[in-house]
Amino acid sequence: MAREAKVLDVIEHVYSAALDGERWPLALTALADLVGGVDATLDARGEVYTQPLFFAAGNRLPRLEVENYLNHYARISPRIPYIQTLASGSVCHDYDFISERQIDRNEFYSDFLGPGGLRYVAAGVLINRPGNLSAVAVHRSPSQGQPDASDLSILRRLVPHVTRALDLHFRLEKQDGREKRFQSLIDRLPQAIITLDDRGQVQFANEPAAAVLRKDDGIKLHGRRLHFADATANRQMAAALNDYLKGGADAGISSSGQVVARRPSGRPAFVLALHRLSGIGAVYEDSVTPAIAVFISDPEMSAQPRTSVLAQVFSLTRREADLAVALLQGRTLRDQADARGVKISTERSHLKSLMQKTDTHRQTDLVRLLASFVA
Repeated sequence: MAREAKVLDVIEHVYSAALDGERWPLALTALADLVGGVDATLDARGEVYTQPLFFAAGNRLPRLEVENYLNHYARISPRIPYIQTLASGSVCHDYDFISERQIDRNEFYSDFLGPGGLRYVAAGVLINRPGNLSAVAVHRSPSQGQPDASDLSILRRLVPHVTRALDLHFRLEKQDGREKRFQSLIDRLPQAIITLDDRGQVQFANEPAAAVLRKDDGIKLHGRRLHFADATANRQMAAALNDYLKGGADAGISSSGQVVARRPSGRPAFVLALHRLSGIGAVYEDSVTPAIAVFISDPEMSAQPRTSVLAQVFSLTRREADLAVALLQGRTLRDQADARGVKISTERSHLKSLMQKTDTHRQTDLVRLLASFVA
């Protein structure tokens, strides 16, 4: 009964390592103690079998020995060619492929394992298929000798759990990399963007969105969910999320695909648009993967990024960029001249320069071109 509790404890350590890679050393040392060994390692290889793509070692193996293995001995280990001949889920030991006499004469055993106080192994094949070879190895000292049938039986029981844990580790690592790249991208955008996970909870807000939330003028975080001062917006957002998370909507809930959130300050309302992130939904029950992107538009702020973008794209002066924004917002030359307190001829001059720099000949063509850069 005590041994059964230890088995379950090791299994728990292994799955904890899948969720937090820094726990692999603890899990592997616990596995080695249970099976009977000095320590354990985890070795995963891809198309090139001579070099591990992923390697983890228990707490007792010196760092220098691990580095020596990765730098040289991983390529000449006689254990790997034999493991390549075994099916996934198999277990083995040294005597399956090498004799004591051969061990004494082998560089891997005599020059590498021997000085570190190691000699034998109990190994479990996790995955063996083209382009994917992984194994867990429990390393034993000369005095511990070869593993017996009981040791191999326990290792055989643990192999499926280590296999699933390593697969989960790789999946989470890959997903985490995608998520970080995605967050890095949207954090650089001038548009206020919030991502929600597959439960509708806020996962990430880029800096423009964080600025909107800090204002606490109509939109704020309540727990990990968006909350609006406008009750109608709350109902609309709840309905939209329900549709999106059930997969029943491809646009917003209203006919325009937008949710309007009025602000207590009386300033122009925020406009929110929801977009499902196709193919990036949850993979695991405890997923933090972005499932929905919420774009927040603040009418008071919309002109500023447009001005800077247009100025950079077309090498516009500040006055030319201001006129470009005014035209995009539907204002006339007379409106712009009156707002600036200048003659309409001045704005006509800016318009002529705008058309020359954008290679357009009619005002309608100019507006259409400008809109394509700020859509």
